Amino acid sequence: MTNEYEMADNQRSKLIFDKEQLLAPLQQGMLRPPHPMVPGADDQSYYRGEVERATPEQQAWVEERAGAGEAGESQEATGPQTDGEVVGQAAR
Repeated sequence: MTNEYEMADNQRSKLIFDKEQLLAPLQQGMLRPPHPMVPGADDQSYYRGEVERATPEQQAWVEERAGAGEAGESQEATGPQTDGEVVGQAAR
């Protein structure tokens, strides 16, 4: 199987997908992004299934930001994440 494929339909509107339609739902134990990565993990660790659930530090990080007025709102990505730090975030 290759990474190349074609999609066809008689209406273009049927081939336009929203972000929510393309992303898998969060499973139990997962946190809504953005959040820092698990210490010692890299991007590939997540894809290999080595990270099974959120750490207490990640949960505290997300809850801290949710309590700052983002609760109930859709959390938007603030920039690339590296080694547990979010970079490129605008000062508030």
